[in-house]
Amino acid sequence: MKPNIKGNLVVFLWIVFASWKFALPCFFIIISSCSHLEVKIQPLSGNARVNFRSARIYLTEGLNDRAMESFLRVLEDAPDHVESLWVIGNIYYDAAEDLYDLDETIAALKSAFEYHTLTLDAIDNLPDWEAYTDQNQKYTFSYIRDDSELTLESIYLRIYEIADSLFEEDFETAEGLLNDLLEMYPDRTLPAWRLRLKQEIK
Repeated sequence: MKPNIKGNLVVFLWIVFASWKFALPCFFIIISSCSHLEVKIQPLSGNARVNFRSARIYLTEGLNDRAMESFLRVLEDAPDHVESLWVIGNIYYDAAEDLYDLDETIAALKSAFEYHTLTLDAIDNLPDWEAYTDQNQKYTFSYIRDDSELTLESIYLRIYEIADSLFEEDFETAEGLLNDLLEMYPDRTLPAWRLRLKQEIK
């Protein structure tokens, strides 16, 4: 009796296919599980944890002032807590859009600059920051880092636009804002060029 080579080959291939069909999803499940286990969250102690929970509740209810107070209390116990620094920066930045007083708008933008800069510094101080997420595992620190960098860029542009709009009618204020930008963003050349151009025109 001759062996059924063709039939045996079909059976063999089916077994291989069935095995991979089963093994492949398992492989991704295992990888996903391992990735999940590697996720890190910045720990918060008793008071900081309570204040953080209160801050999140206030934020959800739209009570930004009370949320800010609670986030600041978190920072008293955990000054490098990335999520608290980031959210405070966003609260200040969003507030600047709703303010009509120039001084208050500039003050809010400068505060947003301060806290987003602190956010980036806090992330950089974590050697394995790419493994971290926020407390709810909704935002990775990679996302928070990118968001803070974009917000800092937006703050620069907004303050420069304000200074530029005041250049002719209120040069003293515009000059002060451009000098502030030079201090806040020492690598930027546009504010210095704008000031130098005014001096040359004089």
